[in-house]
Amino acid sequence: MRFTRIQIRRFGPLARIDSGEESPLPGFVAVLGPNEAGKSAFHQVLGAILYGFHPASGEQNPFSPWSGGDIEIKAEMEVDDGKSIDVQRRLLKTPRGQTVRQGQVEELDNRPLSIVGHIDRRVYSEVYAITLAQLAGLREAAWETVQEKLIVGMGAQDLRSARAVMRSFRDSAKKLWQPTRRGKQRHRELRTELAELGQSRREAELRDGEIRGLDRELSELRMRLEELGQERASIATRLEVLRELIPLRSRLEKLDELEARVGDRDALADAPRDPVARDGELNDRLQRSEQRIRKLTESQAELRSSAGSLTNSGLRVLERASQLRALSSNAPLVHERVGRLTTLESEISSLEAGIQEASLTLLGVWPTGGVDSEIEPKSVDWSAAGRPFRSLEMSALRERVTEAEDGRRRREDLEDRLGDVVGRTPARKPLISPWAAFFVLASVGFFLGSVFLAEPFVSTIGIVLLLLAGATLVRTGSRWLATRQMRDVGLEEEQGLRKRISEAEDKERHATALARKLLIPLGLQVSHLDAPRGTLVSDISELKNLFHLRHDRLVESGRLSDQEAVLSAEFERLVSDLNLQLSEDRGLALLELGRMLQDVEQRSIRIEEAESEKGRLDAALTGERLEHEELAELRRSFDESVERAGCTSDAAGLEELAERLANLRLLMGLREELEREVGDLDDLRHRIRAAQALGEAWGDDPERLPREQVRLEDIDRKGQELRERIGELQEREKVLMEEDTLDLVDGQILQLRATLREVEWERDRKIVFAELVERAEARFRSEHQPDLLRRAEGHLSAITAGRYERILVGQIGEDQGFFLDASHLPEPTTVASPLSTGIREQVYLALRLAIVEHLDRDDEPLPLLLDEVLVNWDPDRRARVLDLLERLAPFRQIFLFTCHPHIAEEVANRGGKLLSLTPSYAT
Repeated sequence: MRFTRIQIRRFGPLARIDSGEESPLPGFVAVLGPNEAGKSAFHQVLGAILYGFHPASGEQNPFSPWSGGDIEIKAEMEVDDGKSIDVQRRLLKTPRGQTVRQGQVEELDNRPLSIVGHIDRRVYSEVYAITLAQLAGLREAAWETVQEKLIVGMGAQDLRSARAVMRSFRDSAKKLWQPTRRGKQRHRELRTELAELGQSRREAELRDGEIRGLDRELSELRMRLEELGQERASIATRLEVLRELIPLRSRLEKLDELEARVGDRDALADAPRDPVARDGELNDRLQRSEQRIRKLTESQAELRSSAGSLTNSGLRVLERASQLRALSSNAPLVHERVGRLTTLESEISSLEAGIQEASLTLLGVWPTGGVDSEIEPKSVDWSAAGRPFRSLEMSALRERVTEAEDGRRRREDLEDRLGDVVGRTPARKPLISPWAAFFVLASVGFFLGSVFLAEPFVSTIGIVLLLLAGATLVRTGSRWLATRQMRDVGLEEEQGLRKRISEAEDKERHATALARKLLIPLGLQVSHLDAPRGTLVSDISELKNLFHLRHDRLVESGRLSDQEAVLSAEFERLVSDLNLQLSEDRGLALLELGRMLQDVEQRSIRIEEAESEKGRLDAALTGERLEHEELAELRRSFDESVERAGCTSDAAGLEELAERLANLRLLMGLREELEREVGDLDDLRHRIRAAQALGEAWGDDPERLPREQVRLEDIDRKGQELRERIGELQEREKVLMEEDTLDLVDGQILQLRATLREVEWERDRKIVFAELVERAEARFRSEHQPDLLRRAEGHLSAITAGRYERILVGQIGEDQGFFLDASHLPEPTTVASPLSTGIREQVYLALRLAIVEHLDRDDEPLPLLLDEVLVNWDPDRRARVLDLLERLAPFRQIFLFTCHPHIAEEVANRGGKLLSLTPSYAT
């Protein structure tokens, strides 16, 4: 199978990535991106498409989108039978996924694709998805680890290697039992436990006898405690009579005495609680009610004499009150509005004069003609003249003029700097100075003289002159080099400044053109358009402001004139309707209208208040008379209740009634309290009579109560001692019962003997299993290991150009590492240091390629993911492994992840496709 298109909408740092619909992905793909570009995330995307998300929670998945939202990825794949599959996966709070194959939609949830069922997720991530760290992680791996993870398990996570199983069986057998007495053995531990259980059985027999003795003693103590309880109940009954019934009998006698004082309680049922206070209260309320009735009658008479009425003219004014009030409210505004109109006319004339003056400065003409044209301001079309200025965007103009001035200043500064640089740049100087030439020629002359004259001192002078010539040449050469360097630096700086001057001129011309485009509609003089300055922007802004101010003043003048006309028409119409005679001054007339309306409204309010007060007095008088009748009825009811109680309504009779009511309340309180303490009083009387019938003395022996109390306390003390002793015996019995019983120990002995027999049998069984696994592992190695090694040796030979051709693996019981054998090696060498990192990685990559070919040779070949595995390889071997991958690509799709553009380019040169990723922080 192979991916033909990959779409990543959101996945970790990756977003909106599409490999392209026009050109399907080939068998060999290079994924290029610098650090933090998302190569690792792209790596995980491919595994998630095949096997689903892990972890399958949007909150816990480490590749939740950095931009927010949910993970969403898509892919189009082509399988070996030529059919295509579309896969879509999303990770919300729970995963969602579906496949579309030949128009059939299948819901995936988070399950792997059916075409990858022959390879487990863990095996795929460890074998097919190879990173540099994983490749290096196998450097110390033994054949046992490879066998466990890559071959024997075949995707099953719960299987272990044969060597581990054999070691486990033999170690378990040794722990169970062996002839020697060394080490910890289960068989010897069980025999020791059996001896300890024999001692425990003898101790259990002694505990059983002690428990029986405790049971007998407990029975005797419980019988004695029951006898003491019966005696205590008898004494408690006698104490109840002495403590409770005697005081209760006295309280019953007090109740009977109060009953006699109260008399007939039914006659007092509707009597007032405090008759004396109730009598005074009723008399006082009747007097106050009569006084209020008298005052209300007098107020009614006074109100009738003060009422009046409105005239017909007053009624007409009151009907138009809202209009009159609205008009009179404008009185303060009339003079203010007229004054404001006059001021606005003056301001408009002043603004028009200012506009004409500013126009002469900027335009060289009046707004509507030449300088010499004499036109009255009233005939000028000010709206048309100011329209270009009001619509001008000052911020855009100011920005363009500022850019032009900045470019101009920048250009001038750079030209000044260019002049300084040209002045500092030194001129070319000769390499050999005159002095150096003089010394060289002189030394040659002296050398020739020494030859002809045969004088040694002449040659010495020649040597000295030659040395001086050399020193002078060195000094001149160093100066020449310094001058040349300074000249090169000056010329380089001069060239850079000329380039920057050209850029500044371009910027100035561009900004000036944009500013001229904004200024042309204004009709400015041509001199202002050539090189616009900041002062020009200020002048234009001032003229634009004058046009805006004139427009605002004109709008305000029109609004005030309209208001004045509306007010005048409404005033004339209302005065005519009401036939009023007012002042000719509009402001004074409006004030007179306001005062007239105020007088009429005040008279109307006084009349309405009088009518309202009259109704209130009538209602109050009616209510007061009804209240007086109710008080009189209450007085009659009070007198009748006093008579029913058998008393008179004078002071003496009321005092007698109050005393009887007080006794009744005391009687009811004492009765309620006694009933709350003892319950039914009839039952209490019955108990007292029963105690008297038994001949119980009610007060003959005052020492009897203390004596009975002492006896009761003595019984309680003895009972407490018995209960404490019973508790001690029960606690001891509980402790003994918690220990192992005799029957339990016998059962443990039988079970332990059976366990001994099982241990002996289990040890023999594990020894047999270890032998069986060893023979099965040997058969498996003979079937599978040669095929893997032959494939791996072929790949390694292709990568190393035949330098290394054989890979060896240690046998059971020997070193389990990988070995290399070659003609240039003295003996097979383990794949570890001192071999280089590159050759070790090449060995393990060859093994990985052989393993994946072995794992899915009869099923769908899954894509191979190689992440930065070539960084430690030399160019030749990297080129050979890319050739090897190119040959494998038609049979298995290969993704090579790298941050090195030249590696990605080499893949593209071999017919692969290049996918470039951009770092998330750069977008």
